[in-house]
Amino acid sequence: GSLWAMGDNEYGQLGDGTYNTTNRPEQIVASNVTAIAAGGDHSLFLKSDGSLWAVGYNEFGVLGDGTYNYSTNLPEQIVAGLPVNPLPLTVTVNNQSRSYGATNPIFTGTVIGVQNGDNITATFSCSATAASPVANYLITVSLIDPANKLVNYSVTTNNGVLTVTQAVLAVSADNYSRSYGATNPVFTATYTGFVNGENTGVLTGLPSLTTIATTNSPVGDYTIAVTNGTLNATNYSLLFTNGTLTINQAALTVTLGITANNKVYDGTTTATIS
Repeated sequence: GSLWAMGDNEYGQLGDGTYNTTNRPEQIVASNVTAIAAGGDHSLFLKSDGSLWAVGYNEFGVLGDGTYNYSTNLPEQIVAGLPVNPLPLTVTVNNQSRSYGATNPIFTGTVIGVQNGDNITATFSCSATAASPVANYLITVSLIDPANKLVNYSVTTNNGVLTVTQAVLAVSADNYSRSYGATNPVFTATYTGFVNGENTGVLTGLPSLTTIATTNSPVGDYTIAVTNGTLNATNYSLLFTNGTLTINQAALTVTLGITANNKVYDGTTTATIS
């Protein structure tokens, strides 16, 4: 934290560079102060890097700066760094997954080892966007440490992985109908499930569309089976749905070559066709 001082300053013990007494707090050190010891005429403070600083009365060498100078009004570093064993801090990012074209989930993780209520938190990020192809992407972590407490920790970071999986593309055989005795139409399929504004332009090859029905097959419904064939889509998994071919009755035209001239007049208007 920051260090502030006020009051008697006859020996410069406030550390503000003057010997003036003040009745209002003055900031002496902006940050990283972890402990203080204030004597009547001199002051000591410890920084988070382990260094020891002193200021004020020094007639008997009480500041420990190697001199007997009467006093100093600016903090002096007495010890460059006291041995400080950093505490272990482990940050682990949770693995996540989503399908191609979807937005990234909210990334999460754990920060284990924070002591003394230190305000150390984590944020997580990943380079993958909705347009990123199927692959694994690193989820990284950044630590937020507004009070500069991380100098007291030995940090171990375990990054996570975002797995982008294939989106589901439905391939449905279109239904068709024809008359008995006719040849089968050219079968087609409909695609549903494209993402990122994509269309059939991202596909290669064609699906296989077949049926057991022939020109001699009787009236009825027949399955139009759809399978991969040569169809491929890198960022999509294919879900196939069969269609139906309906064979209808053929129209039968009967032409009778009979006229009134074929009937021998017998006084009636009826005739028998055999």
